[in-house]
Amino acid sequence: MTLLNVNNLSVSFNAFKAVDQLSLSVSEGEVVGVVGESGSGKSVMSMAMMGLLDTQANVEFEAFHLDKKDMLSLSSKKRREMMGKDISMIFQDALTSLNPCYSVGAQIVEALTTHEKITKKKAKEKALHLLETVGIPDPKKRIDNYPHQLSGGMCQRVMIAMALACKPKLLIADEPTTALDVTIQAQVIELLLTLQKQYQMGMILITHDLALVSEVADKIVVMYAGKVVESGSVDEVFHTPKHPYTQALLRSLPEFGESGKRLYALEGVVPGANDRPNGCLFSPRCQYANLECQRKPELKTQDAREVLCHFPLNHYGSPVYE
Repeated sequence: MTLLNVNNLSVSFNAFKAVDQLSLSVSEGEVVGVVGESGSGKSVMSMAMMGLLDTQANVEFEAFHLDKKDMLSLSSKKRREMMGKDISMIFQDALTSLNPCYSVGAQIVEALTTHEKITKKKAKEKALHLLETVGIPDPKKRIDNYPHQLSGGMCQRVMIAMALACKPKLLIADEPTTALDVTIQAQVIELLLTLQKQYQMGMILITHDLALVSEVADKIVVMYAGKVVESGSVDEVFHTPKHPYTQALLRSLPEFGESGKRLYALEGVVPGANDRPNGCLFSPRCQYANLECQRKPELKTQDAREVLCHFPLNHYGSPVYE
């Protein structure tokens, strides 16, 4: 059953569109991986869904449904009640996301008492259980610690405990292993996936790690310059990438490199506010671009696969001219 349905989400900062007509759906218990370079609009998308963008952002949804509720028809108060309870988020850098003035226990207790009818005593007991669940050693001692007294990995576990405190139906994990060493990254991801399966949550995993997405996600969404350029099942997208950008991302993985040769790198950067082409946004970096790419491409849908390209690639990496 579909848990989240977002249709044509756009986020603008003055004249600059950071997210442009993005559509996304997540089913119960499904993990959706969202990938793309920095500047693709991944974090802005998640912050818009959580209602965390400031007043400078112009956010527009054509449709936004969560657990069969029309989020656009709800009052601001009702939406705030759902945020942190039905839909929750883990931010990139836990140390800067946690409040340095309060103990980690007080912050988890606040999350619980805000969304549940529970006494502070019961909330503290539940906070202790949550810290134990996410693998914090000696939780009775750590519950009174401040964020600066914990390591980066432990702070990230505290963030996970806060996000899961009210057993949300949908969890957004925005690059949850940023700034952590490789060993801790693996532990945090394993913990997240274990709890996701245990609670049967839908999860949006925003990451740069394509290898991770290939192992844990059911569906993948590839973003570029604020647009979804390709989406579909992980198996289909990884084995038969249709968009040149998806192909370029996959070619940059060490697994696809040839022994003794330099690893493939895609030249150029994601266009910003003042250097966007009129047609296909990827055309200045695309090896297949031609005059037709001076027009904006339309989204092509086939068998639950979507590609934003005039000439989607065939299975051998060559464009299919239609």
